[in-house]
Amino acid sequence: MIDGLLTNKICTNLKEKLISGRIQKIYQINNTEILFKVRANRTNYQLINSIDNNSFRLHITQNKYDTLDTATNLTMNFRKHLEGGIIKDIYQNECDRTITFEIIKFNEMRDEQVKYLIFELTGRHANTMLADSDYTIIDALKFLPISSNLKRMIQRNLKFEYASVNDKLNPLNGIENTENYQQVYQGFSKELNNEFIYLNKQDISAQESLDNYLSSTTIYAYKKCLSYIPLSHLEEEPRIFDDLDEAFDYKYMKESSENSLKSIYKAEIKHLKGIQKRNKKKIAKLQQQYQDNLNYDIYKIKGTLIYDNLYQFDKNQHYDKITVFDYEKNEEVILYLDDKISLVDNATKEMKLYNKAKKSFAYLEEQIELAKKQNNEIEEALSSINYSSVNDFSEVIDYFKENYNIKHVVQNKKKKKKKKEVSYESLVNDEGVTILIGKNSIQNNHVTFKLARKNDIWLHIKDESGSHVIIKDDNPSDSTLEQAARLALFYSNAKPNVKYEVMYTPIVNVTKLKGHGIGMVSLKSYQSIFIENDHEMIKEIRDNVSSN
Repeated sequence: MIDGLLTNKICTNLKEKLISGRIQKIYQINNTEILFKVRANRTNYQLINSIDNNSFRLHITQNKYDTLDTATNLTMNFRKHLEGGIIKDIYQNECDRTITFEIIKFNEMRDEQVKYLIFELTGRHANTMLADSDYTIIDALKFLPISSNLKRMIQRNLKFEYASVNDKLNPLNGIENTENYQQVYQGFSKELNNEFIYLNKQDISAQESLDNYLSSTTIYAYKKCLSYIPLSHLEEEPRIFDDLDEAFDYKYMKESSENSLKSIYKAEIKHLKGIQKRNKKKIAKLQQQYQDNLNYDIYKIKGTLIYDNLYQFDKNQHYDKITVFDYEKNEEVILYLDDKISLVDNATKEMKLYNKAKKSFAYLEEQIELAKKQNNEIEEALSSINYSSVNDFSEVIDYFKENYNIKHVVQNKKKKKKKKEVSYESLVNDEGVTILIGKNSIQNNHVTFKLARKNDIWLHIKDESGSHVIIKDDNPSDSTLEQAARLALFYSNAKPNVKYEVMYTPIVNVTKLKGHGIGMVSLKSYQSIFIENDHEMIKEIRDNVSSN
């Protein structure tokens, strides 16, 4: 979603805010994301950088991120060379998707040292590199061996070279109308190329369109991209922002958390999906056996009829069939027998078959319910990726390890911690009312059945996976109810800017749903509030509340 012209605006934005700022702290969020804390112009900033294929970006963020408990070698290297350094300059390589920070740091002898922090915002080739004053690579988030790119390697102690722009022209030096801007000029995405062509047909020159783009302070957020001019050729209503960093935060408020989880817990998620797939096959097989055993009563009926009529026959005689009167049906019936054994042994055999089938029937019911319960819990867990933090999701993984004996799941690389209390989010709004939020099935169960009182108000999005939200008040105001409903939508699988139904009811009406996994509930009665899933409104709510 980032092209060279948007990179130019990113660079300008960062330059205005961070030049002369001091890098105070550096944290690694996961193996694709780094967080820099910078103090500039008497303001504290958080600079987030991601090289993830689906969410590569560089911007100042207000969002909260969980960072790794243990510093990696890369984090230690970055801290050693950059913490305490002053950002002297920030510049773009021509109109390409590369931004370089020139950083000045003084060593113990007070000698000035120059370091370069280089961010490449190039999709699946995105990277972040630390280089010395002569552009010798010190470290990088991703290394490229010669086998991956014959023209350009990224390795320690090699000289960094900017990626080739293939002799394309820099539009910042002037631009003329053409039939395909991507082929001729640097910095054009497919969408921006199509828009410039569309504007040409409206008798607006390419230079005028570019000047409008570069001078604009309004950001238009589309599903695929951000743009500084409206993309008229798209049949989509954009979200409008006045600040680029806010637009990025809106775009990645959820996506970043989801991508972080999928990166850190890749092996665990794959394993859970494998269990889910095997369970589906197991359920189908067990249900077929269950259907085959539905008529197990016929063994009991046949055995009982033989026993009841033994007085009419020689019980030790071998018969291939006998005719008896069935008083239940009020008719004579023919019973076909195994003539290799006696009549009384046939009766015993039928009763054994009945008892075996009966036990099997109960076992099949139990196993089907167990597999369904496990799949429900896995489905709920995988859904919670959309709105859980790394620490929240670690509770889900621990739950499956403890309760389902999942031994082969790859352990997280963090240090093993002692078992701790279930975490959850607690907010206090401007009316002084506490709102509790569970972000996975374990937290949902905890806030609903451990922390809530019987008259507290429980909220949940209807017919979707999501958080249990508790208002610690038996008679909340309309404003508090609306805030809690919006939080219930945000921490769910609800799509942005779509109206949903949120259920709310006193806790006394909420009961655990047996056989459906932890956190699953049923309601005796409830009321509804219909409300839009507005991410901007959520930001305002969170800015106006305090964490408990």
